[in-house]
Amino acid sequence: MGDNFYKDATKEDDRFVKESSDKDLNDISKGSILEIGSGKDMNGRKANGNRKSPLNPLSEEQIKCLQQEIASIHADESIFTFNRGFQTSYNDRLDKISVMADVFPDEGSIHPRDLISARAVLAHEYYGHRAFRGTRLKPGSWNDEFRASYRAAKEAPNLSDEDKYYLILDAVERAREAGVSIRHNSFIRGVLYGY
Repeated sequence: MGDNFYKDATKEDDRFVKESSDKDLNDISKGSILEIGSGKDMNGRKANGNRKSPLNPLSEEQIKCLQQEIASIHADESIFTFNRGFQTSYNDRLDKISVMADVFPDEGSIHPRDLISARAVLAHEYYGHRAFRGTRLKPGSWNDEFRASYRAAKEAPNLSDEDKYYLILDAVERAREAGVSIRHNSFIRGVLYGY
């Protein structure tokens, strides 16, 4: 497919995210299920998931495995740091992705955010957050996280169907948690339902 197809598809995706984001996004006190300032939803669940604890340092073996995952998604390895920071996240100001033990899934959970593979989390940070460095969305807002999961599922190479599925479920869940209805476009329908 030519460059014009990609540009048109990207414009369509950007329009989709913007249309889905037109609600007052910064005032979480209106109809949201998040408790203001707590970082937790009404069920006591962390807004960023119940993944492995970021307080446990990554071992050398885990770091080598994660470096292979970074290479598999064709990301610039120099952007990633290990065992620095409080959680796996992208820092706009430093243009660095801090990778902590919370990059690994909690396989005992049933929530999509907890089940996303380490490869998909790395893609979420790199193709989702880093690709939109310096945009107007507040880092960590529901629509920033929605866009990061959506774009990672769509753009990152070498993600499995399961990785894409959990990323899209995460995106949709972020919107639901913020009280926002998301129109399922053809990409979301294709990933979730196969059509």
